[in-house]
This record gives sequence, structure tokens and C-alpha cells, in this order.
Amino acid sequence: MKSLLVKIGTAIGLLLLLMTLAASATVGYSHALPVVAVLGGAAVVLFCYKLLKPLEALEELAPQVDPAEDPNSLPEDPFDRIRDAIQMREEQLDRQHMRYAEYQERFESVLSGMDEGVIAIDAMGSILFVNRAARSILSIDLAQVTGKPLIGLVRYEAVQLATREALETHKIVDTTFQTYSHNPREVRLRVAPMAGEPVAGMTLVFQDVTELVRLESIRRDFVAGASHELKTPLSAIKAIAETLLMGAINKSPDNMRFVQQIDQQADILSRQVHDLLQLARIESGLENLESEPVDLFDVCSESITQYQLEAEQKGVELLLLPVIGGDESGCFVWADHDALRTIFDNLVSNALRYSHHHGTGRRKAQVKVQIKASNSQCVVEVIDNGIGIAPEHQSRIFERFFRVDTARSREQGGTGLGLAIVKHLVLSFDGQIELISKLGIGSTFRTTFSRFYLHS
Repeated sequence: MKSLLVKIGTAIGLLLLLMTLAASATVGYSHALPVVAVLGGAAVVLFCYKLLKPLEALEELAPQVDPAEDPNSLPEDPFDRIRDAIQMREEQLDRQHMRYAEYQERFESVLSGMDEGVIAIDAMGSILFVNRAARSILSIDLAQVTGKPLIGLVRYEAVQLATREALETHKIVDTTFQTYSHNPREVRLRVAPMAGEPVAGMTLVFQDVTELVRLESIRRDFVAGASHELKTPLSAIKAIAETLLMGAINKSPDNMRFVQQIDQQADILSRQVHDLLQLARIESGLENLESEPVDLFDVCSESITQYQLEAEQKGVELLLLPVIGGDESGCFVWADHDALRTIFDNLVSNALRYSHHHGTGRRKAQVKVQIKASNSQCVVEVIDNGIGIAPEHQSRIFERFFRVDTARSREQGGTGLGLAIVKHLVLSFDGQIELISKLGIGSTFRTTFSRFYLHS
């Protein structure tokens, strides 16, 4: 191409020079005219070179065109080769564009499937990308957010401060904040600068840690509760033993009374340890549960019989009502008989514990056990008209060692683990348990199991 340009420019320049010399010989112009012709020819050569220079760059692309097996198949015309090169480069750009679109789609798919929320912003604070989790955590309902300023879309002060600090210091910033929604969530935020100098932008990663915070709170409460529950009887036993050692053991009848107190506190401690071990075995799946067809009416009858005397002593009417929706086949479930006894013993005992004080009041204290059968389910409700449970406590009632009234619970002899054991046993049989309660009216603990039909 370069030689072609030189040839064209030289030819035009020589042609102008010859025409000028011929004209000067004919009409007798001055000797300066040849000089002018030479300069004009040189200018034409330079003009043609500059004009056709881009074509030389295009021609350099021509060798990148894949030749056929026969080298003679390549176009001899340079402009044809340039055209083929341009066409080839367009095809390459199209393929690169398709690959880029595919990579971007994969990238967005990965981010959209993450549980963590991700927002990318540029150096000016405009949003480049928001995934689905970020929309959910931050309650972003706008369909199109790309290009909008972060400060106008996410108005949490902690987010703005962390972003500004990361932008100024070029370092990763971690913080936590709570959302404003009707169901507040605890959110952990990490702001990281993008690579580049100056910083190209920021990546904000939001992690919903509400459940982790709740579990950590439960863990702390469990440790504190277990320590306190075990410490109370141990402290009583130690205090009584020290009193006996100081001489009370030789004083009758005080010595017998102290020994009886030690025996009572040892029983409390034994029940707490037993319940803790049982709960641990159930949660770990190590509890030996041998499932078989069990009639819920028979199990509930056994629990009622066991607590009937206690109910009479406390002035509480304890009733097992006829099965609703039942038939001659009974209401069977596939479960461990002893585990079901543990479930209903705990529920009936709990109902009696918080109902007997109404026996001398304006209404008769009453605990009822009602079984409801349907084609697919068996439901058992333990209903009392006791003190009830306040709404703020109902979500925690199945936690270990949680007590609505700590002093009264210990007075009644509860370990604080009964309802936690009930919940985990019900779940181990793929059942469900729920609480319906109104303060001052009473409580209903409803357990639901899949119904099992005996084959005749």
C-alpha cells in the first residue's frame, strides 16, 4: 500500500511538472515556474499520502483474514482485501459482544441467587447493579434503579456513613444497622472499594443476620438460665448441709426437716439434669424412639388418669372430651408411645400448674383435652382457663428455661424445659404445635399429627 501511494503521488507530481515545463517553453514564462511546479508536485504527493494513509492501516488487517487452502484465492485488489478484513473484524466484534453478554448474564444470575444483598455503585455514588436479595432486605420496590444515586434510594444513615468512609480511606468498612420495616431486620454491611486508581466505585454487601442474632440471644439466655436453674438447688443443698454440720444435725426435729429439704432440692436438681439430657438427645437424634401405630385417645386417657388426683387436690376439673370427627377406627398416629406420653403429660401438667388458683374464684378452674380427627390429621388441644400468656411472651414460650413468671414457676416446681421438650418431640414426628392464648382468659396448646390408618 505504501508503494502504491508513492507511485500515485509521484506520477501526479511528474505529470504536473511536465505540463508546466511544456507551457513555459511555449509561452516563455519565467524560470521560477519550474520551481513552482516542483513544489506543487511535492505538495500533491504529500496530499495523496495523507489522504490514502488510513487505507494503509486497513490493508494491514487484510493478512488476518483466514485464507483458503489455495493462497491464490486471496483477492489481489487491496480494496477487496480491506473489505474482507473489515467484515472479519465486525464478525470478531459480534462474537466478543455475545461472549460479554453471556458473561454478564451469568454474573447477574450468580448475584441474583445469593442470600446476601449486593449493590455496586460508581465513584459518583450512582447505582450500577442491585440484586434481588438487596431489594428484599432494603425494601426497594422501584423497577429501574440503575443510574440513580444511592443516597436517594437507601436512606439509612449507617449505609451513607460507611460508604463515605470507604470512599475516603480506600479501605473496607464493616457496620450493622436495623431496618425500618414493620418487621425490623438486623443487617450486617460490608463496603469494599473497587480496584483502580482513583477508586472506580464501591461494592456494598448486605447480610441479614436477624436469625443469627436471635440464636445468639437464645444461646446466652440458655447458658444464663441453665446456670441459674442448676445453681439454685445446689446453693440450697450446700446451705442446708453447712447448717447441719454446724450442729443442727443433733437437734431434733430440725435435723429431719433439713434432710427433707435436701431431698427435695436433690429431686429438683435431678429433674433438671434429666430434662436437659433428654432434650439434648432429642435434638441430636440420639433419643431411642420406636415408632408404631398409637391411638391418641388411649395416650391422652393415660395422662388424664395420672394427673386426676393432682387436679382434684388443686380444685381443677380435668376432662377428656369425646373425639370430634372420630370413627370406630380410632385416631392413630405413627409415633413412639412413651414420647407421646411425655408430650401430653407435660402439656396437662403445665395447664394444671397455671389453672388451680381459679378454683376459689368466680369461675371453676378447668382443663380439657380435646381430640379432633379428619381424613389426614389428628389434632389434640389441651385447653385451660388459667392466667393466660401475654402476646409479647408467646413467641418465646417454647425456649429452654423461659418463664413468664419466674418466681411462680419455681414455686410450682417446673424445670423450665418441659415445653422445649414437647416442641422437639412433636417436630421429631413431623408434627406441629402452636399456642393460642389470651391474658386472663386461658391458653390452648394445639398439636397436629398426620393420621395413620390401620390396614384390616
